[in-house]
Amino acid sequence: MTLFEPIRIRGVELKNRIVMAPMVTGFAGKGGVVTDKILYYYTRRAQGGCGLIIVEAAIVDPDFAPDFALRMDHDQYIPEMGRLAKSIKDAGARVILQLGHPGKQTSSKYFGRPTIAPSAIPHRVFKEEPHALTIEEIKQLVEKYVAASVRAREAGFDGVEIHGAHNYLISEFLSPYDNQRTDQYGGDITGRAQFPLEIVRGIRERLEGFIISFRFSAEQYEDGQHLGESKLLVPLLEQAGCDLIHVSAGSYSSVQWMIPPMTQPMGCMVPLAAEVHRVARKPVIAVGRIGTPEFAEDILQGGHADLIALGRPLFADPDFPNKGRDGQSKQIRPCIACNTCFDQLFIGKPVKCLVNPELKFGPSVLLHQTETPKKVLIIGGGPAGLETAISLRIRGHQVSLWEKDNCFGGQLQLALAVPGRKEFIRLIRFFENEMQRLGVVFHKGREATLEVIQQEAPDVVVIAAGVSPKFPVIPGVELPHVCTAHEVLGGKPLSGGTAVIIGGGYTGCETAKFLVGKGYSVTVLRRGPKIAVEAGWSIRRLLLEELRGFGVTLMPNIEYKDISAEGVRIIQNGAEILLPADLVVLATGVTSNDNLYHRLQGVVKQVYNIGDSKEPGDVADAIEGARRASLNI
Repeated sequence: MTLFEPIRIRGVELKNRIVMAPMVTGFAGKGGVVTDKILYYYTRRAQGGCGLIIVEAAIVDPDFAPDFALRMDHDQYIPEMGRLAKSIKDAGARVILQLGHPGKQTSSKYFGRPTIAPSAIPHRVFKEEPHALTIEEIKQLVEKYVAASVRAREAGFDGVEIHGAHNYLISEFLSPYDNQRTDQYGGDITGRAQFPLEIVRGIRERLEGFIISFRFSAEQYEDGQHLGESKLLVPLLEQAGCDLIHVSAGSYSSVQWMIPPMTQPMGCMVPLAAEVHRVARKPVIAVGRIGTPEFAEDILQGGHADLIALGRPLFADPDFPNKGRDGQSKQIRPCIACNTCFDQLFIGKPVKCLVNPELKFGPSVLLHQTETPKKVLIIGGGPAGLETAISLRIRGHQVSLWEKDNCFGGQLQLALAVPGRKEFIRLIRFFENEMQRLGVVFHKGREATLEVIQQEAPDVVVIAAGVSPKFPVIPGVELPHVCTAHEVLGGKPLSGGTAVIIGGGYTGCETAKFLVGKGYSVTVLRRGPKIAVEAGWSIRRLLLEELRGFGVTLMPNIEYKDISAEGVRIIQNGAEILLPADLVVLATGVTSNDNLYHRLQGVVKQVYNIGDSKEPGDVADAIEGARRASLNI
């Protein structure tokens, strides 16, 4: 496979064409310290087989350095960053350091000073008006990038990547919307590119045998930089001294491109890389929902790029490269582009992965062989039960799994019914393949009753029985046109018309999308002030845009009075309103199925209750809890 062939970049040989994309993790310590956690994180991915690792953005300007970010704005950071670079190299990868500046894509409240940008135009998301940089300040920033690059070289990095994407400072200079200067740093793309070009030239003048990569949004999908200008930018970058062209897209205000969710197709940014590749003389890196080694190989074979960057897939499985090289693609734990990872950052927390608890917990959740193999019976084939089954089998236990339905997945099966959520099938298939490979004995369509458990005589029983819908105390919930979201998504016959959903959480909103596809006019109700507040920032933003685009009526801040044959009666702002409804759907929470757990106390020596049947949560909670339980057995 071309994917696993070496390539030389400015005299540095990469053992394969797989690049780890730079992704902010929040693992750095306060003040930019290289913590043991971030050291483990990068070393683990080097061990997993990447040819090149691009370490997440290190800040070049001490005035705009978030607490969770790496830094390279002072010589004091060289020793610690050198420890990081050495660990990555010792693990078999080459490494470059991304350098960045937030520009106006942040808030003054974090730094006690106005944000900065090429022009005094408020940010679309943060809404603050930035300070417009003077020419002298621009020159100072150029030197800060160059000085940070020199420090990176002294620390042992093979190169740097200049972060010119996603509407951070350099991207703001490239954007005709954000850059409305009339001096040499504004105007057409040649003028707007002067700032990054001066940075690249400055680095090249100081560091000849040193890789320089430039990452940019080839398309911002708004009033920013577009593909035509991006193709004009590439030769300018190459002439200035760039060795790699890293093609991304989007910004915070077009986040569906910056961090493509599962509603975006695989390889959604590859066409941009292909267009850039047509005009580039230096190697081009493609990125964006490249989920399998085979797909990566197709991109290379098609001449669309020279290297493949993996971001979130390496959150999900750091061994992706080695497994792909060894013909074990089915064993790769899949990234499903749920964006659980980055939505953590938007609430000020480090990243975590829905499918891989190791990202959050590090080596403490790595599976090791047991010294006392046991016979374990697992009840429930949702995410918690499936994760427990393969984890225990890897540890050497004898495992059987019982699922009363005819398919695995639990709540994931309901999610699959919603438009744009088909990626969950990849996770279910991964678990099924792993159970078969590892020798888990599984039973579909068979309920593990108390009698079955006694006949099987296990040493340990793990209950992962999931949840049941919770019914609200509202007069009329027993009427025949009232049902639960579980029933709707589970295949209840529907005839179209007008639907009212009681419960404006994430489940209610996803059910609304489903019902629109079935021909319903939908209204979503919620007592609280915000719809879908449980969803992460990026997912909630896109979800609300979708619902409004579908014509769904969203009504927060209401009180429920009753349900009748005519519809749902509510009170809003003191006024009573009747909302006509042919169908009323309850999306009002769930309750744990923990009855069997309590019945088994004293019947079996060890009984564990995990996942939603212990406490309702999300898929990440279920998988994390399953891994923890597996290590205790």
